[in-house]
Amino acid sequence: MAGFLGAINYHIPLPAGVELRSEAELKIWHQFTRARARPDGRDMDLILLGKIVKIEVDIHAGQIELNAIRMMIENKRGTPIQNPFLSVIDTLERRQLAIMRSMSLN
Repeated sequence: MAGFLGAINYHIPLPAGVELRSEAELKIWHQFTRARARPDGRDMDLILLGKIVKIEVDIHAGQIELNAIRMMIENKRGTPIQNPFLSVIDTLERRQLAIMRSMSLN
């Protein structure tokens, strides 16, 4: 139990070569790394986790953009079409899930 409680406030540093773009990514990095035990922090796993974090922030940004517009928009002819942001968000989610599966995260 003491080991678990100590892990709550422990911050795993970014591995060499991984740079986060914003405070939002750093916050999510800490949330994701707290979900794993300290010894599980191999560099390759942490590099992949950095990708997962960046994709998560991109998904969130895309969702905000989508919410500001609409799911359906009109093309130049006035025909309702699916907002292209839906495809972008879907692709990002698929990439993120593929990386998570390769790391056995759930």
